[in-house]
Amino acid sequence: MRAELAEQRATFSLLRSELTELGREVRKAITDRLASLKDGERGSEGPTGPAGAMGEQGPAGPAGGQGPAGERGPAGPPGQAILGERGEQGPAGDPGAKGDKGDPGPRGERGFAGESGMLPAVKIWQPDAVCYAGDVVAFDGATWQATKDTGHAPGSRDWICLATAGRDGRSPLIRGTYRAAETYCALDVVALNGCSFVARHDNPGICPGDGWQALTLPGKRGERGERGERGPKGDAGEPGARGIDGAGLIEWQIDRAAYAIKALMSDGRELHLSLRELFEQFHIETR
Repeated sequence: MRAELAEQRATFSLLRSELTELGREVRKAITDRLASLKDGERGSEGPTGPAGAMGEQGPAGPAGGQGPAGERGPAGPPGQAILGERGEQGPAGDPGAKGDKGDPGPRGERGFAGESGMLPAVKIWQPDAVCYAGDVVAFDGATWQATKDTGHAPGSRDWICLATAGRDGRSPLIRGTYRAAETYCALDVVALNGCSFVARHDNPGICPGDGWQALTLPGKRGERGERGERGPKGDAGEPGARGIDGAGLIEWQIDRAAYAIKALMSDGRELHLSLRELFEQFHIETR
């Protein structure tokens, strides 16, 4: 009996070992087979099947977040305004708090000019007197107005000058006949060849010239008048004393540098005749 049990146990143990080994071989074969398998190419899409029946509505889910604002739709037609009857005026409310200061408004148009002001009467400044703001005094040839109450003399910081003495004006000065060697200043007046000229500035140069302004020019000789009637013959006078013998002309000499002519007389005298002024007058009249 014990021998049969031991034999049965040995048989079961051998079968268990063989089954375990067989299981390992089957698992290894399956693993190798799966590893060698690859996905085939995708077939063409089949036709869409008929829609199934609509299922029952499920319960409402939780509210989602607010989505972005959509585009504004077209404006609707204007509604008809219906005004109600005006109600009675209510009682005045309490005054509100003072608001913030607003921005300055645009500049207004310029107003009309006011009436001319008047300065106080001018008085002579006295060294021992006190002057008050606005007082006007005369001092040292000028007019001053006090800017504040002060005992200082005009000319200090307490005063403002309103008017001061001007410079002495210059008047024309008559210098007589023009001489080239003289020195002339502005407004000097000279006579030359029957004309008069005034200097435009100091050191005007040769006259006439750009530094001189003509004041008067000799006029042209007028037409000769009609001859008057002959007057009555006068009474014969007493005979005069015998004169000296007259001298004769020996020679004319021309001095070109001085625009002059010199006459040599038989009695030894020399008569000089200057023609410069005649040439200058001719030049002025004909230019």
